Amino acid sequence: MTAVIVLKQQSRQTVLASLALLAALLLLTLSPTAGSNSFLGNGRDLLQELALDGIGPLLRLFQTPIAASHSVYERIQGWQRIEQENHKLKLELDRLRSLGVQAEELSLENQRLRLLLGMRPHASVQEVVARIIGNSSSAFARSFLVDAGQEEGVAPDATALGITAQSGGGLLGRVIQTSQHTALILTLPDFNSRVPVLIQRSRVRAIVSGRNKPLLEMEFVPKGSDIRVGDLVVTSGVGGVFPKGIPVGRIQAIAATEETGLFHLISVQPVIDFDRVEEVRLLLQTEPDEVPNEVAEDQATPPKIPAPKTSSQKIPTAEERRRRDTSGQHGANGHRTADIQVTQR
Repeated sequence: MTAVIVLKQQSRQTVLASLALLAALLLLTLSPTAGSNSFLGNGRDLLQELALDGIGPLLRLFQTPIAASHSVYERIQGWQRIEQENHKLKLELDRLRSLGVQAEELSLENQRLRLLLGMRPHASVQEVVARIIGNSSSAFARSFLVDAGQEEGVAPDATALGITAQSGGGLLGRVIQTSQHTALILTLPDFNSRVPVLIQRSRVRAIVSGRNKPLLEMEFVPKGSDIRVGDLVVTSGVGGVFPKGIPVGRIQAIAATEETGLFHLISVQPVIDFDRVEEVRLLLQTEPDEVPNEVAEDQATPPKIPAPKTSSQKIPTAEERRRRDTSGQHGANGHRTADIQVTQR
């Protein structure tokens, strides 16, 4: 026990002596008078080099496991985030698959009901994606030139949808002129633009027109109509140029004064940012879709109603009616004479 105490005291004295020597060296190195003495200056420089040479590897030795552990920690966190995102995407995929099945069932039901009602099926729509290569916007017109034309199947009155990362997709305008490989699109803000629309919530119909300004104007909405700020405005399909249900914008302001007369003055904020759009989707109308066989087989053949029979009997003339009446009278007199003769007998 005494030996252990002696060893501890000796080790403590050794540590204290080492610390004292290190402090002396530091004081000697940092002393302001060390620069005047060449011997002390050389010693200071040598000590600094030795200290740097010794501290560098030690720092690298300590930093290596710290950096490794930090890298492992970041990788574990990244794996956890990826696993969470993967789980969310799987749930979203399952939900979309369910919605896809429901949409397919609704489509088949819609086709069956259209057959029962004798409605003409919608024309199938093909899409062409094009880039905007020219902007001819001015104080009186707003139009875009795209790199798709007749060669790609684009024709006048084709619907143009805008594509932006901020707002998604929405109605951009319609094609007014085509060439072999280009097409000119009249956008919604143009003065000559008129689009039949309806308010999605209340089904109120109106016309959206351009004023060459950022906001569109909704016309012919009677005062007292069920409209609200924030209502979504979509195409109504009236006129056959624009398909029904394409987003156009949202109502931003409603004004009803004596100056507006019988109608509201409504401002609509487009869903498309016309200053940032770079690509467009052109909807090409084709022939109506054929009804699937499984849909056609489910339909019962409607009963055929026989056509009414027309009488082929000739309508007698006045002369024929007179002759028939005369012969009838003679026949009646003969019968009466026979009856009298029988009675006399």
